[in-house]
Amino acid sequence: MHIAILLLAVAGAWGTRLYCVGSIERNRIERRSWRESWSWAIGAIVVPALWCLIALVAVGVMGTHGTMFGYAVSAIGLWISAAFLATLIILLVALFGRAWQIQRDLQHYPQINVISTPLNQTLTLRTIASPPWFAGQVGIAQPELTIGRSLLTQLSPDQLDAILAHECAHAHYRDTLTFFVLGWLRRGTSWLPQTQAVWQELILLRELRADRWAAQFVDPLLLAETLLTVARSTQTSTPAAPPNTHSTQTLQPPQPQDDRLTVSIDGWLWAVLACFPLLAVPFHHF
Repeated sequence: MHIAILLLAVAGAWGTRLYCVGSIERNRIERRSWRESWSWAIGAIVVPALWCLIALVAVGVMGTHGTMFGYAVSAIGLWISAAFLATLIILLVALFGRAWQIQRDLQHYPQINVISTPLNQTLTLRTIASPPWFAGQVGIAQPELTIGRSLLTQLSPDQLDAILAHECAHAHYRDTLTFFVLGWLRRGTSWLPQTQAVWQELILLRELRADRWAAQFVDPLLLAETLLTVARSTQTSTPAAPPNTHSTQTLQPPQPQDDRLTVSIDGWLWAVLACFPLLAVPFHHF
């Protein structure tokens, strides 16, 4: 019976992923709001993972003794659940250890203070020599704004303000922590269909959200041009770098109301269905 529960969870996760992917594609074709696409992209990662995690925990709680619907339960399902849970825990520890090591190594680089006039605050930056055109938040819960020295010397003050505003948007939305968790769930469900496509969609929407937040403080055209300049320089120094996705989308007027995360009724329904494996627990008799 435990095997049946696990297979049901896999089927639920598979179906949820396909449904969410279909909703993302419909939103794109019908040009619905950014907010709806963001919600479905989050759901495509989180809800299938919930199906699997809840099923694994439910089987672990029931254990190997007793009966279910009159049938004896075996230890095979528990062993499978334990193996998967152990794999997920090891993966989480490995990801956390890697992030911690990177942030610890970052402490060896110098800090500078930069006054951001558009944001009306003084920002503390870590400066690194390589990669020269890098700018980003490094860390998980308390990330540090890190920037390549070439950006400091080759960009104009206005361009630098635009880059800093974009990166501060990621800190504003706590993207490093959110995407650390989402990245863990994504790797744990990499065997599901369209995982990489959903992840790339989510990354794109994250960057567009940061662009829109930054466009409240700096000129949108300047922001788009600067991001394009940095992206081209990054591609020159790192051929494998992904193409820029900001240049046209940033020109849209900022829409702060789109930044609020909401979930449709269908999304809540799928999230509730992900808890379905828990219904099997009361039917397990020791």
